[in-house]
Amino acid sequence: MRVLALLVALTLPQSPREWTLGSPATDVAAIEGPPDFIERLSSLRYESWHYGKSWIRLSFSERRVVSWYDAGNLKMRRDPADASANVPSARAPHAGRDLGAVLPAALSAGAELADDGDGILEADERLTITMAVRNAGPGVARGLRVTVASSLPSAVSIVTASPVEALGPGKTATLTAVIAASHRITDGKLTLTVGVSEASGFDLDPPVTFGIVTRAFHAPHFALTDIAVADQSGNGRIEPREITDITARVRNTGGGTARDVRISVLPGTDVFLTPGTNADLAVGNLRSGSTRDIHFSAFTNSRATGFPVSVIAHDARGFTDTIPLGLTLDRPLSQNREHTVRGSEGDVREAAPLIIDVDTGVPRGVSHNTIAVVLGAERYQRAPAVPFARHDALVFREYATQLFGADSDNVIVRTDDDVTGGELRKIFGDGGWLARRVSSGSDVVVYFAGHGIPDLATHAPYLLPNDGDPSYPAQTGYALNELYERLAALGARSVTVFIDACFSGGTRDGASLFRGARDVVVSVEHPALRSPTMAVFTASAANELASSAADRGHGLFTYWLLRALKGDADATRTGAITVGALSRFLAEHVPRDALRQERVQHPFTVARDTSRVVVTRR
Repeated sequence: MRVLALLVALTLPQSPREWTLGSPATDVAAIEGPPDFIERLSSLRYESWHYGKSWIRLSFSERRVVSWYDAGNLKMRRDPADASANVPSARAPHAGRDLGAVLPAALSAGAELADDGDGILEADERLTITMAVRNAGPGVARGLRVTVASSLPSAVSIVTASPVEALGPGKTATLTAVIAASHRITDGKLTLTVGVSEASGFDLDPPVTFGIVTRAFHAPHFALTDIAVADQSGNGRIEPREITDITARVRNTGGGTARDVRISVLPGTDVFLTPGTNADLAVGNLRSGSTRDIHFSAFTNSRATGFPVSVIAHDARGFTDTIPLGLTLDRPLSQNREHTVRGSEGDVREAAPLIIDVDTGVPRGVSHNTIAVVLGAERYQRAPAVPFARHDALVFREYATQLFGADSDNVIVRTDDDVTGGELRKIFGDGGWLARRVSSGSDVVVYFAGHGIPDLATHAPYLLPNDGDPSYPAQTGYALNELYERLAALGARSVTVFIDACFSGGTRDGASLFRGARDVVVSVEHPALRSPTMAVFTASAANELASSAADRGHGLFTYWLLRALKGDADATRTGAITVGALSRFLAEHVPRDALRQERVQHPFTVARDTSRVVVTRR
């Protein structure tokens, strides 16, 4: 009986103890029992047995296990070592969905190229490729890598690439790669075919194609294009022992891009950089034609006879230029400003010239007994600023001393907070600064840049001092009629007045000094006719704005006034500029320049003697 029972047991089918990859469906059913439901996917040639959140997939043809996902409720028993060796598609519980090699990935992508900004691939330049890749297929995409093919195989190579090891269905990932252009690249065009490879062969199809302009190797070269100084005393000159702020603009004048540029300041004999000055500046790549500014402060000792300072510009490949700045101990003040220019790629922020043509090279004039009052109110306590008015006054001071021939003791300059109502009364009042110096042989020159303001009730024009209130011009301003009367009463040989202000209630920027007020028409010319030797030049007609020339760092009227005085109004080339010649020059150039800003501005002149000589250049 024992032998018979043993034989029967040996002949009966044995229940499986485990199932694994390749096990038949009968083993799965014997261990796991009947599934909750079966999903048949005929197009992919498999069916999926679902047990709660777990599933087991079996092939149609052989009815064997091809992959599974265990959410923790499957009854399978298997050796972990065998599973890792024999079941590469198996996943630990809660590790996520794994379709193995059964389900395909379907990749789509958008790609971008980023260079140094000019859209041209130069020798030694690097491009960054960014791929936004989406997997729209049911399978997991594995081992994603960016691939690059070039129409010139020797022209570019991949330097670095960031892979993505797995990308699930419906997911998106970003891949990047950096490619470098070799020295073999030439002037022309290059086609780059950018793709994404996938470990199981589900590559991006089709890849993305770019066409890019290429440029052969050209060496960079560094040169100084502009320089500006701002001295501690504010007199517009570099003097021994005073701290001077300096801005030097370096341009890449070579044909190729400079890589990882550094600009350093090198002071010469008797010149010292101030503590804390950043004398070494990293500026990155510098394309051909591009500029960078380096700012620093320096001073000399008492032995200095000059101001020798150089900047050294070099890039990572060893291209180096040492550039002397050519500074002296007597330099007119210039200022660094920005303006917007219209280019083929839209608005481009570009720095205005550091050296303005009218700021330097001021001609010498025939010496006269000139007394000059120069006023520039850019900053106001109760009104908008007047752009460049301070700079206007400081540069005009150079013309007053060098061209008009005024001694330093006979020039008074006031800017910003010093242009108060009290200061104006002190300068122009009875027994004031001006009256004490004028004689019958004096030539008086008055320059004012700032706000003009009308009285809304009387339409009388006023100069607005720094502490004036636009709402109370009669109480806080300085009446223009009073100014003319006091100048006419001086008994000077000649009086010349330049006013870069408008009296419409507007600003250089086009805003209004009055809330909701319209332009006001005022009369500003007639009192000047009281003196036969007085000439008044104003920036605009009574109901017009006095604009600025932001790209040149001056008021528009002042810029053309200085151009005229520098010699452009001397049509006869005799060296003498008359009232009439100056008036005609301003009437021609100011309106034309204002029209470029869509502004209307007509300067006008009031004088009984238009043949009088204003200045005579040597």
